[in-house]
Order: sequence, then structure tokens, then C-alpha cells
Amino acid sequence: MITFLRLSPGWRAAALLALATSPVTAAEPTLTITMFERTASFTATAIAAMPHREAVVSDQKGHAEVRYSGVPLRDLLVRAGAPGVDKFRGKAVAVGVVAHCKDGYTVLYSLGELTDGFSSHEVILADRADGNALPPSEAPFRIVVAGDPRQARSPREVTALELISVAKH
Repeated sequence: MITFLRLSPGWRAAALLALATSPVTAAEPTLTITMFERTASFTATAIAAMPHREAVVSDQKGHAEVRYSGVPLRDLLVRAGAPGVDKFRGKAVAVGVVAHCKDGYTVLYSLGELTDGFSSHEVILADRADGNALPPSEAPFRIVVAGDPRQARSPREVTALELISVAKH
């Protein structure tokens, strides 16, 4: 609570006006990637500067196509230093990538389906839709799995990725 007991009415009004018109800067959206013992973070600006690909999928109602643009998830994992992405064999076969969303929704992908030569589906971390920034209902990022007939594996509001292993140690 702010109290203006010692200010005259004119100063009180000026102080309230200054507070009301002060710019409030929101933190830049960041994607955090947790990889067992280490973590990498990428700002929205850094992701926007990376090479992008497009994936076209039907909207949720199946009425129209939406053209998403984003970074291939595989490329992002390589930049983060995720183990097993370049050499998919051995322990990497038991690694999964969990996408975490603002609303608590999670999706699990096999590292294999994100690795070249193991899947025909393009999986991108989208930051644009139809040439524009993602709408607030999908931002800051959306994973898009091209070729999936339904969007259950294309979560919105993605904030973090986590690599997990199901191998017995």
C-alpha cells in the first residue's frame, strides 16, 4: 500500500499520475531446457534470430490451415548441448523430451522422433503463425508437429523443455 500523508493534494495527484503512466516492462519470454545435470535458456529474441522452418497444420477445428514458423526442435536441442541428438544410439534411445506449458499441460516426445533420419514429421518450436507473432493464447512458444492428424502433441504456451531418461541405471 502506498500512502501520501505528507504530500499536498496537488503533489498527490501528480504522484498518482506518474505511477499510472510509468511504463511497466515485462520480462522477455524465455525457454528453459533442462538436460539432466545442466540447464540452457534461450530468450525469444535469440530464438527469433535462429534459422526457421515452416510447418502447416489445420486449426483446432480443422477448418483452416495455419502456417507456423519456428526453429526445428532438434536444432534447438543441439544448440543447448543436449546429449544424444547428433548420435542417436545407446542410452539416447531411452531419452524423452517433455514440453511444459503455462497451464500445466505436458507432452512427451521420444528423442528419436526429433532426430534426423528417424521420423518423417517436422517438429518445430514456433514463435510465429501466418507471418505474425503468436497470439496470446499460444505464446510464448508453441510446438508444432507437422503431419499429426490431431493437435494434442502440438502444445501451446510452451515455457520449458526437460530431457528425461527411462533407462534403468
